[in-house]
Amino acid sequence: MPGIRFTDVLITANAIAAYLGKDTISPEYLGRALGILLNESSLEKLGPPVSPLVTHPSGGSTVGPALRELVQRWWVELGEEPLAELGEEQQKRLRIELESCPDDAEAGP
Repeated sequence: MPGIRFTDVLITANAIAAYLGKDTISPEYLGRALGILLNESSLEKLGPPVSPLVTHPSGGSTVGPALRELVQRWWVELGEEPLAELGEEQQKRLRIELESCPDDAEAGP
C-alpha cells in the first residue's frame, strides 16, 4: 500500500460528507476516505451526489467527541505535521480504530 497523508484522509472525509449532503463527518467517512485514497473505491460508488442547489447549514461540518479525540490523538502521533504520511501498518491500525469509534456526533458540543 502506498503512503497517504493523514490530512488528505481528513479532507477527503469532509468531501464525502459534502458529496452526500451531510453536515456531520462520521468515522465511516474517514474509513471510506482511506479506501478512495488507496484506489479501493471511488466517490461514484457512494451513490449519487446531493445537488449543490440544496441548502446546507453554514458553519462547517460537525464531528462527534469520540472521532475528534481519535483524530487529535493521531495528529499528535504523527508529529503534528501536515505532510505526515500513514504507512501500511498505520493505515491498518487507523481502519481498526475507525471501525470501533462510536458515531456520536449528535451528542457533540
